Order: sequence, then structure tokens, then C-alpha cells
Amino acid sequence: MANIYICLLFSGAKYAQNGSASPITYDGMAIARAVVEYTHSKKIRAKTLFATHYHELTSMESEFEGIINYNIAAKKRGDSITFLRKIIRGGTDDSYGIEVAKLAGVPAEVVKRAK
Repeated sequence: MANIYICLLFSGAKYAQNGSASPITYDGMAIARAVVEYTHSKKIRAKTLFATHYHELTSMESEFEGIINYNIAAKKRGDSITFLRKIIRGGTDDSYGIEVAKLAGVPAEVVKRAK
């Protein structure tokens, strides 16, 4: 188990239409945090743990020895984003879900509505 790789890809809207956090978001983050805590407590020594949209998880770096945050450097100009293909230490300063959806080819009408 020493070489296990864990990838948590929790995606979806971070906020409900009215701007408040949705129950689904809380459930997803609760699962993500529980998996991190379990992995850490069992000393599984996962090499990779990747979580999206949950900035709240970055605080775990100061709570648990061995948890280190990294992110992909990005440069944002208006509605445009460029990922710099560089991994840097620390949590990200923003969410890029809508921009990533646009880059992935999600129809413009859907991206516009998401904004």
C-alpha cells in the first residue's frame, strides 16, 4: 500500500443558484476530508491526493504533518485563463471551474449561464 495513489475529483457547482452553499457541496467536502483523515491516520502514505473546488481542505496542511498543498500555476485575464504548466507550492487563490469547462469545450450557452 506504500505506493498507492489516491485521486479525489470532486467537481460540481460550489454554490447554489442563490449564492449559498448547497448541501451537496457540504457532503462532498465532508467525504473528501474524511478520506484525507482516514488516509493520514492509517499511514497509507498516499503519494498524490488531488481535490478540486474545496479551498477549505487546504487548511489541513497546518493540521496534519505530511500534508502539503500544491496547485497548477495559472494566469487569469478577464474571462480568459492560461495554465502555466507549472506546479507550485500552496493552495490556489481562485476557482477555475467555469474557465476549465470553457477550455473543455462546454457549449458557450452553458458557460454563460454558469457565470
